[in-house]
Amino acid sequence: MNKPLTKEDVSFNLNGEVPKLYIKGREAGVVSMTSHYVTSDAWSDGVNVVTFVYMDKDNPAHKVLSINRITGEMFNQ
Repeated sequence: MNKPLTKEDVSFNLNGEVPKLYIKGREAGVVSMTSHYVTSDAWSDGVNVVTFVYMDKDNPAHKVLSINRITGEMFNQ
């Protein structure tokens, strides 16, 4: 079974024309990327989540990784 990814395993860059995702220092192929911000009211921090659908060279199956940009919490499937 694969170990869950940690904050240290993942980095990304959303500043270019194409989003870049790196898993353990290796660039992953981004299939789709969304960014979503939700608050419960105007005064809370809410949730700022970026979600990647990606694949890597070792395993072309699509995987999903969501990152809460406020807390750093990660959810990978």
